[in-house]
Amino acid sequence: SRILILDGVDKKAVEVLQDDFQVDIKGSMTPDELKEIISGYDALIVRSQTKVNAEAINASNLKIIGRAGVGVDNIDVAAATRKGIIVVNSPDGNTVAAAEHTLALLMSVARYIPDANKSLKNGEWKRKEFTGVELYNKTLGIIGLGRIGSHVAKVCKAMGMTIIAFDPYMNKKKAEEIGINSVELEQVFTDSDFITVHVPLTPETKDLINLDTLKKMKKSARIVNCSRGGIINENDIIEAVNSGIISGAALDVFEKEPLIDSPLQQTNEKIIITPHLGASTQEAQINVAIDVAQQISGFLKGEGVLSAVNLTGMDISPELKPYLNIAVKIGKIIGQLSNESIKNIEVMYQGDLADKSNKALTTAVIKGILYPVLGDTINYVNAQTVAKDRGIDISEISSSQEINYKSMITVKAKFDNGEEKLVSGTIISDTEERIIQLDDYDINFVPKGKILATKNIDKPGMVGKVGSILGQNNVNIATMDLGRSTKDKRAMMIINIDEN
Repeated sequence: SRILILDGVDKKAVEVLQDDFQVDIKGSMTPDELKEIISGYDALIVRSQTKVNAEAINASNLKIIGRAGVGVDNIDVAAATRKGIIVVNSPDGNTVAAAEHTLALLMSVARYIPDANKSLKNGEWKRKEFTGVELYNKTLGIIGLGRIGSHVAKVCKAMGMTIIAFDPYMNKKKAEEIGINSVELEQVFTDSDFITVHVPLTPETKDLINLDTLKKMKKSARIVNCSRGGIINENDIIEAVNSGIISGAALDVFEKEPLIDSPLQQTNEKIIITPHLGASTQEAQINVAIDVAQQISGFLKGEGVLSAVNLTGMDISPELKPYLNIAVKIGKIIGQLSNESIKNIEVMYQGDLADKSNKALTTAVIKGILYPVLGDTINYVNAQTVAKDRGIDISEISSSQEINYKSMITVKAKFDNGEEKLVSGTIISDTEERIIQLDDYDINFVPKGKILATKNIDKPGMVGKVGSILGQNNVNIATMDLGRSTKDKRAMMIINIDEN
């Protein structure tokens, strides 16, 4: 087998692979350059620079693509999946590096260290101008308590900081066990002296930190982002710091990288920027290189993989495979039905699925529930473990009760506040995905695109009213499905709205 390594992946990857495979090493490539040579390789390893698009993937004979790092946004995972190519990443290899860089930026933005260094080297002796603040006895607000956020919490707690955190998938009891006060996102903004962000970039987290949320913070607050560019609105953070809405910011990631001709490069000592150094330690680069190389070696030798991002890496039966996507979508929907943290998840299988081994489908449900917040760090291998680490109890049951469909998946979720939610889904004609129940509403809709769900009193004229409101706000309706409650005189509208 031939393996192509790009983007300056650490040489340790070559050492893992070279005894058993032919390994070629090149620099970063454009998609067109990659397309020209990729057909001769069985495996590809990249970092973040090379864009592995659909054209390159379709021109290849690849069996596996490895990303030496966490995010796979430079790889067209959907195109790889369609072609039967496994995509793997290394979600844990840079945990310590990213956490330590967060700590470095916290201290730097508190004590003006970069500008003090620059000033002294310019022959100045300014002490009063660089008077900072202490971290001790301050409140640190963490958005996202994955491995990196949890490591930051552990160290900062040891430094005498009070830790509050928002993570919709970390239940309060589990957070308290590790000395963290789990709060709503609003309280992170209002109560924190320092805020650090550790979530992936998703539609839900895009511009999460904007002028409106910045205005909720203390004037003395400072914010750090070592996760993904685009989560903090860059123009808004400049305005907030320059106008005194908050006291400082430190950013390691940006909406467009590399950062060129950005207003951020013209800011004063209150805004610190670094060129995406979160994972840039010798140890982290070695860790991710070894991890991905070992996964690729194992796969090419028939031993399986540890961190498959896409479903191709799973050993699933042909009978279950059509249900994987609907299982993920059921999870995504139920995870958005409440702002509270989830305590328990029960997955019930009926019809033909009742007598199958459904672990893969349960995993798909959990992946769907966690994905909106955890993004590419969640895959089919680690989803159940990550859920359990967050204190979520998972149960799986089968029912022989008669149903009107060939098979059905029903997911019940219980939240921290005692609230319970239910979503049922199925496929018809072997391929068409349908959601057929939301809580006590009988409904039938195709789960795709952007969906608006409304509840209303079941009486004439409600459809027209909703349509008028959307029309007045220039929102175009693509499709609409209606359902009624089985308990009271209420109705639900499921509206697919145009992407733009």
